[in-house]
Amino acid sequence: MGNPMTPQLNADESAYIIDGREWQRVTNRFSKYFNDAHFKEFHKDRGTAVHKWAEIVLPGLPYPHEPHPALAGYVVGLEKFKAEVEYECTAMEVFVHSKIYGFAGQVDWIGMITDGRQYPAILDLKTGAASKPPPTAKLQTAAYRQAYSEMYGAKEGKRRRYGLQVRPDGTYRLECYDKEPGNFRVDLNTYASMVNVFNWERMNGYA
Repeated sequence: MGNPMTPQLNADESAYIIDGREWQRVTNRFSKYFNDAHFKEFHKDRGTAVHKWAEIVLPGLPYPHEPHPALAGYVVGLEKFKAEVEYECTAMEVFVHSKIYGFAGQVDWIGMITDGRQYPAILDLKTGAASKPPPTAKLQTAAYRQAYSEMYGAKEGKRRRYGLQVRPDGTYRLECYDKEPGNFRVDLNTYASMVNVFNWERMNGYA
């Protein structure tokens, strides 16, 4: 699935710039409202490095070199996920934006996952020793699904949302956020509330 846009970030990397307009980054809201270790610089750098390995491991590409020792466990976790979960990866790092809500971001993974039966899926990758992905992944994937639906149509955008936590000990955990029919709407409404608060702060000189 192609993506016609090559987005650029603004000076403080809080927003993407498209056609001269700033679109708030999906994850920018979390760093403001939550004290989440995932958003500290060290963890961002580690996450970026593991994401690059995911782009190699999940499609089954040959390793260009051995992973750094600090990343080796995460790569093992990715390999275990690949071996144990039936999935098809059709696109990675897909840029999406929502005209309705004014946010933008990059979806880690688009494809199909077999979870009882086969589902179209959106997956977000997280790293760290935590037992499961952070709760904010529910909101993040809801925002991505909304933006994806706006860009590619409601039928194509009706995808199950998953969070994949890979850990330094070589294990992983996959969580589905759409086990109940109303979960997506609840998570999207929560995220939209954060966006609305930010927009109010910006209009009134608080942001």
